[in-house]
Amino acid sequence: MPETTKRPMREHPLSGDDITQWSATRLADAIARGEISSRDVVQQHISTLQRFKALNAIAKDRFDAALRDADEADERIADAKVTNTTSDTALPPLLGVPFTVKEFIAVKGMPNTAGFPHRRHQLSTSDAPAVQRLRDAGGIPLGVTNSAGPIFWMETYNPLYGRVSNPYDLSRTAGGSSGGDGAAVACGGSPLSLGSDLGGSLRIPAFFNGVFAHLPSVGLVPNTGHFPMAYGEARRNLYLGPVTRKSEDLYPLLKILAGPDGFDPHARVMPLHNPADVSLTGLPVILAVDSTITKPGIELETARYLAARTLEARGAIVTEAPLPSLRWAIAQALASFSSTLDIAGTVADIIGTHPEQSPGLVVSSSTRP
Repeated sequence: MPETTKRPMREHPLSGDDITQWSATRLADAIARGEISSRDVVQQHISTLQRFKALNAIAKDRFDAALRDADEADERIADAKVTNTTSDTALPPLLGVPFTVKEFIAVKGMPNTAGFPHRRHQLSTSDAPAVQRLRDAGGIPLGVTNSAGPIFWMETYNPLYGRVSNPYDLSRTAGGSSGGDGAAVACGGSPLSLGSDLGGSLRIPAFFNGVFAHLPSVGLVPNTGHFPMAYGEARRNLYLGPVTRKSEDLYPLLKILAGPDGFDPHARVMPLHNPADVSLTGLPVILAVDSTITKPGIELETARYLAARTLEARGAIVTEAPLPSLRWAIAQALASFSSTLDIAGTVADIIGTHPEQSPGLVVSSSTRP
């Protein structure tokens, strides 16, 4: 359990120019050019996560395996140099770059409990498709992150792993439910993380920890391998998406993650255009007022208005509108949420009679061959 005394940690994330502040794309480029080894990159991120262990951002690490993966990446790059095949198209786009994954999402050999005690001794036997795509792109998983469980929430406490603290102040929350993702990226422990979102679980931790996240459009990134799983049409509202320390990584990562997998019934091929080419001219933007139960602080309100002015300067049409009904949106969301999870499937999983298998199936670590 991390200490709860107030201790700012701001100096590390925002000072200097060490590689634990670089974007994933910048790291990938430097590794491919031989300017730095993947082992050095992975080791420095591991050291940072160990330094900030009090955050409790990591539920289970695979640091030794990650260093072996890094050595393999460096060997692959060395071989490519010998054969003159180190071009952008010859090497995977994330070769040698570390990443983390929300514990709710299956990573082979890692726990996938979502905070349910009956799964504490079980390990995933395969990667979720989104994780596999990051691996295929050359990424190296460092481990799985602590997440709110056993049910999604706006802060992160997990009965199996404890509480996640904010990197800037241990007495404050990292948000949730992907709180470990936000904290790991914010402290410099990972350039990117794969999280999930049903009602803010990517966006809230990104906001609380000063990093970036993207909620993909319905069907863009398959959510296969996530536990617990929403069912029926509600599955459309369960999203997998990236958390990054730099906004420049969001678009390249979405290109890697996007596309159907053959299991998620809503996943499909969708056009994905470079946001740099998008015109904001004429885009309607609503700036909600009178929409919160408690009055936002002056710093938050100032930031919101500055963001609106920036969009307006780029051609967007910004309009203020009172939306008092939003005050009770959280209550409506919670009422709706209670019917979105596959409760029957989860109960069947608890008693060991789940009727079907799918990617991300887990096996007990005490009964593995």
